[in-house]
Amino acid sequence: MADIFVSHATADKALARLLVDLLKEGIGVPGSAIFCSSLKGHGVPFTADFNHYMKDQIQQPKLVFLLMTPAYLESSFCLMELGAAWAKSLKALAIVVPPVGFDVVTKTLGLKAG
Repeated sequence: MADIFVSHATADKALARLLVDLLKEGIGVPGSAIFCSSLKGHGVPFTADFNHYMKDQIQQPKLVFLLMTPAYLESSFCLMELGAAWAKSLKALAIVVPPVGFDVVTKTLGLKAG
């Protein structure tokens, strides 16, 4: 299982790619430590059962990035990932993408301090 789980809408694949590139190239996170379902080499293997694999990946990452875009908030699957992170008390970092407002984060994850 990967240390970092990137929760994002498929429609936001380009944004997810930018985040993964930043993590790998800008910060030095090994590619093998990142799970991002939309990106080749970081996603669900070709023959794997998608739902089962996704459930396995969200079990114990050290950090979950939540790319909160309008598409994210409209995706039932993304909201399941958000709920799983919340229910398992995983460390989650919301990246709020306008026009989504910060109030969406406080409605879902609550208030967080540094």
